[in-house]
Amino acid sequence: MRACLAAFALALALAVHASAQDVASAVAAGIEAYNRGDVSTAFRLLKPAAEAGDSDAQANLGYLYARGQGVAKNQQEAMRLFLLSANQGNAVGMNALAFGYRHGTGVEANLTQAVHWFCRAAVSGDPRGLNNLGTMYSEGQGVDRDVAEARDLWRQAAERGNANAMFNLSLSLFFQTPMDRAPASDLLMRAAQLGDPGAQKMLRGMGYDGRLPPAVNPEEMSKARTDLTPGYVRDCGFCC
Repeated sequence: MRACLAAFALALALAVHASAQDVASAVAAGIEAYNRGDVSTAFRLLKPAAEAGDSDAQANLGYLYARGQGVAKNQQEAMRLFLLSANQGNAVGMNALAFGYRHGTGVEANLTQAVHWFCRAAVSGDPRGLNNLGTMYSEGQGVDRDVAEARDLWRQAAERGNANAMFNLSLSLFFQTPMDRAPASDLLMRAAQLGDPGAQKMLRGMGYDGRLPPAVNPEEMSKARTDLTPGYVRDCGFCC
C-alpha cells in the first residue's frame, strides 16, 4: 500500500512539474510574440497561463487589455489582472497597478495607492518602478517634491538599463544650475542609442547628425520577472 501511495505521489509531482513547465513556456512564447508584434498569438498564449495563476502572464495579459491589443480594451479587467499579479509579489504587476492608480485608468485615480505600489516595485528593484517613482518625486505627486531623491531613483533605474530613466536624469542635469553637462550629455546619448524617442529628438535638436537606431519605446515592451537587485528608496520603508 505504501509503495502504491509513493508511486502515486511521485506521478502527481511529475505531472505538476510538467504542467508548471508548460505554463512557463507558454508565457515566454507569449511575451516573445507580443514583442515582435503578434498580439493575437500573445493573447492566445497568455490568457490560459494567467487563468492558471502565473503572475507574469497576468501582468502581460493586463497590458493587452489596457491597450486593446488582441482583445477589446478593458481597463477594469487590466487592473484586476495587475492586482492579481502584484499580490503575488510580481514587480511588473506592481508597477502596472501603480501606473493605473496614478492616471486613473480602470480605477479612480489615487496617488497614495500609486506611490505605495511604485514603492513596492522600486524596492523590488524593478527599473520601471524606480523610474516612475522618480517622476512622482520630481513632480511632487503623492509625495513631497524632492529633486535629489528623483535623481537617485532615476540613477538606479538607469543602472538597470532603463532608457527613459536615462533621459529623465539627463534632462534634470541639463536644467539644473549650474548645469552638469558632461554626465547629462552621456546619459542623453545612451538613452538615444537605446532608441528612446524623446532622447533622440532632443539630441537631433542639439545638432547631432550621427547614426541612431530606429526609435522604440521599451516601456511598451512586455517582460517577465527577472532576478532583480533590490532598489533603495528613502521613504519606502513603510511599504514592504
